[in-house]
Amino acid sequence: MKKSSSVGLRPILVLSYKNHAIDEFLVDLVKTERSILQSSKMIRIGGQCQDSRLVKYSERSAYDSYSEVKAARTQVENMNHLKDSIEATMFGKMSSFMAYYQQAFHDTDSQARKKAVTDATSI
Repeated sequence: MKKSSSVGLRPILVLSYKNHAIDEFLVDLVKTERSILQSSKMIRIGGQCQDSRLVKYSERSAYDSYSEVKAARTQVENMNHLKDSIEATMFGKMSSFMAYYQQAFHDTDSQARKKAVTDATSI
């Protein structure tokens, strides 16, 4: 097989109407071009890949292999945990406030109202 000097210099996009056809092409490419085996220069985009030899070239595998993506995913998970914690804390504070508010402003007894307001300001 003769190889053009321009092969490998630019990204090459290969499209196929059927997943099976693209998988066959890529398996042949990996067999022929040994340099692809040692590199991560090929990415198979799309789902339904049935060939186990192409798993490491899947979009998902490439996505998971980048340290920046992993770090960003960890940061997002940490922020979501923080958000949940803040919401839980705020819900608890709001519940306490509403209890004081109900007691202070909906009781008919003015003495109980004064006590509730005093209790609420001491929190």
